[in-house]
Amino acid sequence: MTASKKTKKKTKRKNKMANSLFTLHAYRKHNSWMFDDEGRDIQQEPFVAGADVVFDYMSGFVSDDTKDTCDIVFAATPFPDHDVHVKLNRPDGYDGHYYNVEKFKQYPQGVGFEFWLCPALLAFFDEAPDNIYVKVQS
Repeated sequence: MTASKKTKKKTKRKNKMANSLFTLHAYRKHNSWMFDDEGRDIQQEPFVAGADVVFDYMSGFVSDDTKDTCDIVFAATPFPDHDVHVKLNRPDGYDGHYYNVEKFKQYPQGVGFEFWLCPALLAFFDEAPDNIYVKVQS
């Protein structure tokens, strides 16, 4: 190949039909944040080990304890106007994963906070993504 010829790198997707943006409706029940996803056969999956604290802040519950729901859009790739960016820190060895907050628009003091996401994460992604971007809808 000569120096004058350039090749374009093509980006390939593993599954062309896979969603790239997901939605989740979290709610408080029994003093815990949890979610359901009928399409993935998930019912009352709780957020624990710091993820509950992240939802306390994303929902506004920390400043208004009447807030009991939080709708989010999330993806493994950046999208316009995301509010939160978390980065994979390490796996736990049992299909759960620890993440660190890299950006938190509503709560910049939360940057650096570590939390755990349970194996239900893998119902949305084939493997734990290196990055997750979140837009808070509520």
